[in-house]
Amino acid sequence: WIVLLDLILDPVAAERRFWVWYDGGGFYGIPFENFVSWGMIGAGLSFLFPLVSIDQKALSWTSRIYQAMVFFFGLLALKGGLDVIFYLALIIVILCEGRVRFERKRQKPIV
Repeated sequence: WIVLLDLILDPVAAERRFWVWYDGGGFYGIPFENFVSWGMIGAGLSFLFPLVSIDQKALSWTSRIYQAMVFFFGLLALKGGLDVIFYLALIIVILCEGRVRFERKRQKPIV
């Protein structure tokens, strides 16, 4: 999820000059090493936290915040002429919503 967020955030940030990649790269001027690094950071963090059951309310709130961030940067991408990034943001928002609904069905009801 962190890499998917970075796929949306970095092209918009670079287009708006929030930061500049001097060496450039293969994805909208962003080096692939950036995404590999975020993937490694995300994987490392996931090992620090044990896999536990997350209560539905927390999952819903965190997912909504994540979706809002992705959608916001997707709109900025559309405004900046990065149409592909906008559509990628929409796909990520839909995937996140699917994950929330899947987790909701998977949880056992409390009796």
